[in-house]
Parts: sequence; C-alpha cells; structure tokens
Amino acid sequence: MVETPIPGVSFFAQWPALMTQQTSLQKNIEEFTQEGQRLLQQGRPNELLESFITRFPSSSWKNLPKQLIFSVGEIAAQSKSWQLSADLFGHLHDSDKTTPALCLPYSNCLLNLGRLREAELVLKTSLSANPHNPSLLTNLANITAELGEYRQAESLYRQVTNKWPKEFLGHFNLAGFLATLGREDEAIDCYKICLEIVPHAPEAREKLRQLKRSGENEDNNGSKDHLLEIYRLIENRRWEDATQKLDSARPNIDPVRWHSAVLELPEKYQAKISEPRLYNPSTQVHRKDLFNSQDPLLDDLVDYIKQEPSLIWNRAGKPTRSGSQSHEILASRGQSPEIDQLIDRLTDAIQSFKDQYIDSLAKPWPNQIDLSGWAVVLSEGGHQKRHIHPEARLSGVFYVKVPETSTTESAGDCGNLLFIGAENQQTLEITPKAGMVVLFPSFLPHCTAPLNNAGERICIAFNVK
Repeated sequence: MVETPIPGVSFFAQWPALMTQQTSLQKNIEEFTQEGQRLLQQGRPNELLESFITRFPSSSWKNLPKQLIFSVGEIAAQSKSWQLSADLFGHLHDSDKTTPALCLPYSNCLLNLGRLREAELVLKTSLSANPHNPSLLTNLANITAELGEYRQAESLYRQVTNKWPKEFLGHFNLAGFLATLGREDEAIDCYKICLEIVPHAPEAREKLRQLKRSGENEDNNGSKDHLLEIYRLIENRRWEDATQKLDSARPNIDPVRWHSAVLELPEKYQAKISEPRLYNPSTQVHRKDLFNSQDPLLDDLVDYIKQEPSLIWNRAGKPTRSGSQSHEILASRGQSPEIDQLIDRLTDAIQSFKDQYIDSLAKPWPNQIDLSGWAVVLSEGGHQKRHIHPEARLSGVFYVKVPETSTTESAGDCGNLLFIGAENQQTLEITPKAGMVVLFPSFLPHCTAPLNNAGERICIAFNVK
C-alpha cells in the first residue's frame, strides 16, 4: 500500500530523516535528493526529472522508496510529462489498486495520454473499495464523458451532487458538463448553486459570465461582456464604434479573442488599432509537406487512429459534425513509434514557423513546444463548423488520409479547409493532401467544406499553447 501522499517536494525535505544504513543505492538517492531540492528551489523541475531518469532506470524502481517514486510522479504530472508520470504511478499501482490518493493522479495521467479505458478501469477498481469517495466518482464521470457515454456520465455527476449537495466542485463539474452538451440554462443554474456555496468564487463567476446572454449583467457592478457588445456592433456594421470599443477593452480581452474580433473589421479600421497584415490568411497560413503521400507511416497512423478508443462520433462541445473526434493523442511521447515520429516532424515545422509568427499575440515563445492534438475522422457529408482556438497561440492540421477522387469528383470534394478574413469574407481555401501540414495563427476563423465523397478524410488537428 502507498502511504498517504505528500506533495512532490516533501520527499526531498524528509529523506535525510528516512535514511538507514548507507548503501550505494541510498547514497545515490541522497545525492539525487540534495540535487532535487536545489533544482526545485530554482524552479527547474524538468532538469530534476532528467536527473531521475538518468540515475534510476525503470528496472531499479522496485528498490526505491515508494514515496520517492510518488513524489517524482507528482512533479512529472505538474510538468505535464504525462508518460513518465503514468509510468511511475503505474509502477506503484501494480501493488496498490485501491488507494484513492494514488489512483486519482494515475487516472488523470492516463486521461491526458488518451488512455481512457485504462483510466476508467483504475477508477472503477478503486471505487469498489471506496464507493463513497466523491473525487473518484467525479473523475470517473469525466472519463465517461470523454468516452461519449453522456447519459452515464450525467448520472455519475448527479450522484456526487446528490450525496454531497454542499460541495462546490460537484456542482461546478456538473455545470461544465451540461454546458459542453449545450444545456446552458441548466449549467447556469448549477453555477448559481456554486456561488451560493462559495460566494464570489472567481471560477464560477467567470463561467457564469461566459454563459449569460447579451445585455445581462455579469456581476453586481453591472459591467458588460465586452466581446458580446463588440460583436453586436460588428453585426450592425457600426465599424467606428466597434473599433473604439476594441481599442479601449483590449486589456480586458484575451489576446486570441481580441485579434479574432479585429479580423472581423474592414481593413481600414483594423489599421487604426492593429496591423492589417496579421489578418490576411493568404500570408498568415503556411503549408508544408512533412511526409510523402505514399509514406507507409501514414498507413500506420491510420491504423493507430482507427483503433483509438477515445474516437467519439459527433463529440459533444466540438465543431466536428458527421464525423468522429478523439481525445488527446499528441501530448506525450511513448504511445507509439508513429506518433513519436509525427511529433518530431511537427515540432520541427513549428520551430521554423516561430520566426514568422506574430509577436504581438501572446507571451514570448517557450523553449519547449507544448503540443496538444486530436484525431478527426470525417465521413461523407462530414464537416467542421467555423471556430477558432482561443486556448492556443498557434494551430494546425496534419492530413493523414484524403479520399481519392473519381472522374466525376473534384479535389474540392475532399473537405477543403476554409479560412475567413476581414469582414467575414472567405479568403483562402486549401485542398487536403496526405502528408501535408497547415499552420496558422489560432485566432484565424476556419471551417471545412462538407466531404462530398464516399471515402474518409482523416487528420490530426493540433494546438501549440
């Protein structure tokens, strides 16, 4: 059994008191602990993880203190090194399959790796021994929702709120789930319950503000949702008013959403508050062939995607229609050789794009690319609704498989990627090609034309955070 966990940093403070006789392994642990304390104090967790991997191959983990393995697993999870974290927690889980304090972070790592069925089994096993644990029930509800089993997920969320009616997180998670399904009025009611439990809770207030209709007060001061007001001005073609409002409200609007709103203005108004060149898809969208269209790797990726258990038809809250969309598949290496090779190629393409990218969008680029991606499989008639990627600074799509066109079909029948420019006018259309990647600023509105073909179009869409 794993002891009740302590935060990852705690082991490094407690180890000296835990030592017994000085063996070579214990000396190695002591040296690592001292180094780890220093690296954590300096805010260098990734170097700590690299040191752990170098010092302690997985074959040696059985001889390490369980608390050390747990602590490093926590640090790996905090650093989003999901594969390493899952490996460490999984090692502990082999001998302890019920302790919630272990099963919860382990299932979360598996979730972030897209290994949903494994995460589901971990939680169900722990729940069999801890049937009244609200965190286990909530995590299982999250997994079930990601698997597309929405009725069962709602039942689990409501079990939590019914058993623990005064718990903030239960109502907050249920609200988020309902909002994802488009049941906004019910979600608003749940967020209001959250605020009854914890008045002025910022996360609930923000979610409630996002769901309120145009013209409603977002808080007791009566301030309005800036973007709703701006888009109302844009819809009425009140360009000068919209431009002034955008300029004055810029500090209060997320940069991606701000640029996306500026894009809706005529070019002469864009020039008053920004640079029109930023909003021209013809210059801001870049494409590159990463693989030859006949490369066997593409067939391997097709097989990998088609077997992905998180591939859900018309996934709730996503823009895909008449098609399937998966959970996360690019966040971590080690899932498959094909995915690892794709991550390498995408990372190289993104690094070369950074020099051309818009400096005004967000913070300086990090040294390490934070990549997130998901598969999309479109059937005949399938398409993606217009959307942007507000959670990212750069977005893209890699085409794995494109249906062949017959003599009566054209390349435009393959679900072309459409970009929208100033004044809501389509300005760029890209025909998919297997092995090609398309990179673009995340604020550029885009959609796909319906797939007018009996074949499948398979791609991997991704974000750089």
